[in-house]
Amino acid sequence: MPRACLGCLLTRLHGAQDFLVKCSYIEIYNEVITDLLVSNGKALKLHTTQKQGTVVVGATENMVVSTQQAMQLIATGQAARHVGSTNMNAESSRSHSIFRMLIESAEKSSDGKGKLLNISLLGEWLITRSR
Repeated sequence: MPRACLGCLLTRLHGAQDFLVKCSYIEIYNEVITDLLVSNGKALKLHTTQKQGTVVVGATENMVVSTQQAMQLIATGQAARHVGSTNMNAESSRSHSIFRMLIESAEKSSDGKGKLLNISLLGEWLITRSR
């Protein structure tokens, strides 16, 4: 996620209203979901409810108040991802990842909640071309 986009979002929210931003970063590798922000390697489970939709049970949610904090979480997660080398790239991801920002805000006129997802999908067609 570009730093400018993230910075613009957090700056705009900070000036206009009270807000809370929580971030999580997960990886799906070999059909196993893990939290990229903790190093325990524990497999996480999906759970679906009518109220919340599909959630990853046990994923860490870190509160952030600045672009630098969010970028640090992204860097931590990127360092933990499964990667390998191919003929095309020295470092290529071997997994899907989802960086999630949950934004809760309270304005004088109304309350709101939103999600921003940055999803990185491993392209299978690239795997066959890059071996």
